[in-house]
Amino acid sequence: MSHVVVIGAGVAGLSCAWSLLQRGHEVEVLETGASLGGRVRSKRVDGFPFERGARWLGAEPVIQDLLSRLGLAERSSPLEPATFVLGPQGLTAVEPGDAILPGEPLAAGPRLGLSGGLSRLTRALADPLTVRLGWGAESVASDSLGVSVRYITPSGERTVRAEVAILAMPFSQARALAPELPPPSRAVALPAVRYGLVHLGISEVLQEGDVRIPSLSGLDLAGWSVTRCAEGCALRVALRSEVAERLWAAPNSAWVDHVVGQLERTPVEKVDPVISLVDRFHDAAPESDGPFWSGRIGATGAAGSVAGAVSRGFILADGAGRVLRDRVIA
Repeated sequence: MSHVVVIGAGVAGLSCAWSLLQRGHEVEVLETGASLGGRVRSKRVDGFPFERGARWLGAEPVIQDLLSRLGLAERSSPLEPATFVLGPQGLTAVEPGDAILPGEPLAAGPRLGLSGGLSRLTRALADPLTVRLGWGAESVASDSLGVSVRYITPSGERTVRAEVAILAMPFSQARALAPELPPPSRAVALPAVRYGLVHLGISEVLQEGDVRIPSLSGLDLAGWSVTRCAEGCALRVALRSEVAERLWAAPNSAWVDHVVGQLERTPVEKVDPVISLVDRFHDAAPESDGPFWSGRIGATGAAGSVAGAVSRGFILADGAGRVLRDRVIA
């Protein structure tokens, strides 16, 4: 049995670790943060259901196969939310794939939801794994015998040896941990992106569905989505990246006040939030079109979707298998 260390407990890292475990390898997952899932985070607060990252799963074969293998297929269901565009005359219903303005098409393709939230997927992946939350990797280095991973735990600094290390994170972060990694040949130079989400639990009952707001609207909002619940509605509002940049250092209350004020200029009109949550995301743009290997160290790069993260995790698991066969068993 070979020892593999996976750094990062997002969807890509957990998918990779789970796949390696199914093949009989000893796998240890290190995660700097205090929770699983990366940008897949479901949370229910006082009865209001919030998806604080990804909102749905694509119905790609890799997702449907994984849900089946995890015993979650029966908990998945198609999502067909009504989709609207906010224009001068109010809300207009549109179909997926339609363009609201040149260069601003709506996403097309079937979607899946999970009862209980998307975090059910990450919990199922993590359940058989050894995942160490709050253990932040500081450096990764390879030699002829394997890799050394230096990391910080709540009780101090430690080093672990393994045959292979997987860095499930954007390439810029991976290279900061492992300077020996070369820049990937297919990397795309994209500027850092900041964007933000404001989640509101409201007693008012709104039209359920997704709303897109064209960039020429004059509003600071990119759109919102509404999920009804017994308590009222969970309202998720996306801010435009330039607005998130401007508000970045402001307290959460300022974000909430700004969003509530912007909503008053829309058909939502005045809302009085019972619950409010704010999420800030930095450097969210994908940096490359695929994962890569350098010796005994693999890196996933940033993926643009849950299906992309799962696929990259599986690709890195396949690569780890080849490295272990070629360098350890031989």
